[in-house]
Amino acid sequence: MKLASVASRLWLTHISHRLDCWLEHSAATLPEGVYIARDGMLFEIERGVETDNDT
Repeated sequence: MKLASVASRLWLTHISHRLDCWLEHSAATLPEGVYIARDGMLFEIERGVETDNDT
């Protein structure tokens, strides 16, 4: 059984302060749909869609 991804957002967790500083002080941006989680954030996790496809 595989789970199909229906996620529209990717949250990065447990990253270093270096990435925060780098993003704040450079022109770099994260790809669309990618975000940095912050202390105190809460997430509701939903179960993925089950498929019969093995690919």
